[in-house]
Amino acid sequence: MMIASKVIKRVLLVIMLLGFAGVVATFITYRQSFDEPEKLADLLPDNTQVSMQAFEHTATREGKTQWHLEAESASFSGQKNLVLKTPAVVFYRENGRKIYLTAQTGVFNQKTNNITMSGNVVARTDGYRFEADSAEYDHNRRFLNAPNPVKIISKRGELVADTMTYDLGTSRATFSGSVQGVFSEQIS
Repeated sequence: MMIASKVIKRVLLVIMLLGFAGVVATFITYRQSFDEPEKLADLLPDNTQVSMQAFEHTATREGKTQWHLEAESASFSGQKNLVLKTPAVVFYRENGRKIYLTAQTGVFNQKTNNITMSGNVVARTDGYRFEADSAEYDHNRRFLNAPNPVKIISKRGELVADTMTYDLGTSRATFSGSVQGVFSEQIS
C-alpha cells in the first residue's frame, strides 16, 4: 500500500508539473503574439472582420524612426491591409524636420508599410501646406505621391498642379500636368 501511494503521489506530481508547464507555454505564446501583431493577422481566416480603436504604428529603418501613424480606429481588410479612420502620420526627415499628414480615411499595408490616404488630405511642414483629395506613401522609395490635383500654399504664394511626387529623402517635389502658380516677393 505504501509503495502504491508513493507511485500515485509521483504520478500526480508529474501531471501537475506538466499542467503547469502547459500553462506557462500558453502564456508565453499568447504574450509573444501581442508583441508581434502582424503574426496574429496571419492566423486569421479569410473574411474575418476585426477592428480596433486608437491604432498606432511606427516604422523604423536601421534603428531610425521613418514615420509614426495614429488613427482613431483600424479594421482588417484582407490579410495585410488595415482600413484607417482619421489617420495622422508624422514623417521624420533626415534634416530633423517633420511632415504632418492627415486625412479622413486611409489604408495601411502591413506587409509593405505603404499608406494610401483619401478625403481632405492635408500635409503641413515648415511654412508649406499641401492639399489634395488623395495621397500615397511608398515606404521603400520614401516618396509621397498625389495622383490627382494638388495645391501647395505658403506665405509667398500658391501652386496648383495635376499631380505631385515628393521625395522625403532629398526634399525635392516634382509637379506634372497643368502647373500654375502665383508668387509674391517681399520688397523691403
